[in-house]
Amino acid sequence: MKTNSTAKFLLLLVAISSVGFAFSSKNEKVESSTIVHVDSIDLSKYINKVVVVHFWASWSKISRTENKNLARIYQKYKTNSNIEFISISLDTDETNWKTAMEEDGLIWSQHYCDFKKYESNYAKQFGVTTLPKLILINKNKSKSSPISVAELDIDLQAILK
Repeated sequence: MKTNSTAKFLLLLVAISSVGFAFSSKNEKVESSTIVHVDSIDLSKYINKVVVVHFWASWSKISRTENKNLARIYQKYKTNSNIEFISISLDTDETNWKTAMEEDGLIWSQHYCDFKKYESNYAKQFGVTTLPKLILINKNKSKSSPISVAELDIDLQAILK
C-alpha cells in the first residue's frame, strides 16, 4: 500500500531529523576545522532521493573495512544527485572519529556523531545493536540490515535502471 509506505518513510525522516547532524564543508577531505554541529537538518529534500544511512564507529574493525568499500561505492555514485550518503558514527572520541573518516575516505558531506555510542538517539531509533549497519531508503521504501556494501551496490544499480 503506497500510502503506508509513504507514511513509514516520512516517519523515518522525522526520526532522522529529530537529532542533530554534523557536516563537513570540504568535498574531498574531511578536516576537523570544517565540521560544524547543528541541531537539526531539513530532510524533506530527500523524499525523492535514494538515501544510504551508514552506521559505523572507528573502534569497529569490521566498520573500518566496510568504510573503505563504501567509499569506493560513493566514488561510483557521487555525481548522481539522486543519491545521498549519511554517516552516523557511534564513536565516543571526536579525534578518533575524524581521523577514521579521513583515513577511510568518507568524503561525503553528511556525518553525524553525538559521542554516545549505542546510547545515541539514532542507534536507539534504528535498533542498531551491531556495527556496521546500512539502511537503504529508496524514496518510499527502506531496506535495513542485513544489507552489505556489496548488496548496496547491486541495489543501487537496480534502482537507477
